[in-house]
Amino acid sequence: MVDIFYTKISSSFQEQHFDSYLKTVPKEMQAKIKRYHKWEDQQATLLGKLLVRKGFEKLNRTEDPLAALQYSKHNRPFISGPIDFNISHSGDYVICALSDQLHLGIDIEKTKTVDPSHFKSQMTPEEWHTIATAPNQTDAFFTYWTQKEAVIKADGKGLSIPLDSFMITAHSTTIENTTWHTVSIPVQSDHYCYLATNQKISINDITVLPISL
Repeated sequence: MVDIFYTKISSSFQEQHFDSYLKTVPKEMQAKIKRYHKWEDQQATLLGKLLVRKGFEKLNRTEDPLAALQYSKHNRPFISGPIDFNISHSGDYVICALSDQLHLGIDIEKTKTVDPSHFKSQMTPEEWHTIATAPNQTDAFFTYWTQKEAVIKADGKGLSIPLDSFMITAHSTTIENTTWHTVSIPVQSDHYCYLATNQKISINDITVLPISL
């Protein structure tokens, strides 16, 4: 029901393969990628697009999705038709979720030292209480944060939706009469990752595949 592809950012890919893969995407996309100053950002953006292409191949679509890529008024990439997809990257990994049956969003975050109190205003009072009283506040924070990010990406309006305007309860939340359900995606132990979908599914409905490029 949902296919998830992920791959690792690496200096060896940048040195050996980046230029050849860059030439396979549309010229306008190449120029946009090259505008990033850091090679990690260039590579993450390119790999995300290549994972979209892999996903369309897995769904037996023969057209190149990158040639038909469009952006909504909230800057969410999409392609006309039944397939919804979403991309995220953080730390060492780039990940892409696709489905021809569901609307979805995905977010990945690498674990790092944070002061959760800096993000108190982004949480509902109930969420903040859970974080503040948790034995591991960092874990509680990232668990909420990645779910919220996945939800607003699935909804399509992104950060125009205040994160404190909805509450994650038992892996679900409702925004404007649409209920979004979240599922934890196992990628790496030092990365948090959640998928949000407009129908409740389980991890058994999800295929997670590492991709080597």
